[in-house]
Amino acid sequence: MFIKAWAYICFNLQNPTTPTLTPSLPHHLSPIFDRSLIRDPFGLAELYANQWMNHNGSNNQSLKVWESLTAAPSDELKGLFELTPSQIQKLKQYGNSKVKVVVHLSIFSVTCAYVLACWVKANQVKEENVDGGKGQNKYNNLAKSYNAAEIQSPFLRESARSTKQIEQK
Repeated sequence: MFIKAWAYICFNLQNPTTPTLTPSLPHHLSPIFDRSLIRDPFGLAELYANQWMNHNGSNNQSLKVWESLTAAPSDELKGLFELTPSQIQKLKQYGNSKVKVVVHLSIFSVTCAYVLACWVKANQVKEENVDGGKGQNKYNNLAKSYNAAEIQSPFLRESARSTKQIEQK
């Protein structure tokens, strides 16, 4: 219903015959806020609420963020990386420079390809340090399934080639 309401508003904003800038929704698209209409025959809402309230002690109404949700395991690293529009444009140019036919690369596909390539490379280096450089690690299967993407995307094809080169070293 949300999508239909959104489409209705967008359509009416573009329609020059709409008298106001904020068109109201017709009754059949208006949201309903009555929660008594939601049926929960198994009582899952109450079960989840009780478990949530009893985490770290009984009737815990603290607003403090749970450490278990924010803490990274001791052998892992958590980080936030931001790609600027110019960096994304460079990734698109790099992806298109590796193919004969220029294709449209979305921001999402370029970002996913870049993140996956970096993740595979970083984890292979980590595993090589653990297994003495034998190259036998739990990420080989991921790298092989990652290489199957070369059928779909030219950019992923180049990333897959670089992953193969890393595997061979």
